[in-house]
Amino acid sequence: MKLKLSILALVICTLVSAQGKKKAPRSSKKGRGNLPTNFWVKKTSKSRKLYAQSIKCDVGGTLTLNMGKTMGKTITSKVTAGRYVRVGTPKTAAIKAIDTAMNSGKWAAVISKSTAYLSKNAWLGWGGYVGYMKGKAQLAKKDIVGAERTFKAAEKYAKVGKPAYYAKIKRGSIEALLANKKYDAAEKKLKKVRRTPENRPFIYVTKGKVLE
Repeated sequence: MKLKLSILALVICTLVSAQGKKKAPRSSKKGRGNLPTNFWVKKTSKSRKLYAQSIKCDVGGTLTLNMGKTMGKTITSKVTAGRYVRVGTPKTAAIKAIDTAMNSGKWAAVISKSTAYLSKNAWLGWGGYVGYMKGKAQLAKKDIVGAERTFKAAEKYAKVGKPAYYAKIKRGSIEALLANKKYDAAEKKLKKVRRTPENRPFIYVTKGKVLE
């Protein structure tokens, strides 16, 4: 009898000990930056994504992250310009409308819609993409000076957005410089373009234009 009680006590102690070693479950409260959403920020190239419920920006690049609600109160977090390297947000209806206008060759509509978008959302990850379309539309409308300014700004926006568009923006910027007969500036910028398969045709053609 005593042996059975001893064995039972040992089993109970083992179970209690094992239960105590279990890790506490992670908090899954919304708005604390740990639940994946379509809105995120990376403060450094090696840091993890900081998720949010939504993100806004001001004209200077400071981000305001809506982290959700705690006890009925909305929690926000600010990340100032220069303190982050990438921003991710969904492609909005406004951007899709610019795409449609661009594909239809409606340059005036592209320019007006892009200007409206960039005035409030330039630093939300899509600014370089939208700036590229606006600059191309301005070139099509022969607004060379305007296109040059647009591409210059778009390069800054693209650094925190989608890297795929950065090369296109740089090519557009060089096109604007050539159209404005700023050959020295175009050649200087061309030297900084990476010699990738995508860029090589543009580089060769542009070199020819500079030497004409």
